[in-house]
Amino acid sequence: MKTLRTQSLVITDERGKERGRLAVINTAPVLTFRDRSGVTRIKLTLRVDGPSLAFYDKNKRPRVRLDVRNNAAKLELFDSHGNRRERLRVLA
Repeated sequence: MKTLRTQSLVITDERGKERGRLAVINTAPVLTFRDRSGVTRIKLTLRVDGPSLAFYDKNKRPRVRLDVRNNAAKLELFDSHGNRRERLRVLA
């Protein structure tokens, strides 16, 4: 079996524009996806205390975030201004 080792993997479209990236940032693996305009729309992070999945709108504002940290799950919903409007938290 052959192994490829790198600190960052960038996925580009047919025009060479970055559409995805897998990298380690501050010791946390992070997977991001960008739309055609180059705006990050999805971000998956694996922190020491648990995973986080976030969805962003075209204006770069968070709209939905799901976290599992220290055995507690949290779902947050944001309005079009990036203000948190709802939060559901389930404790261990």
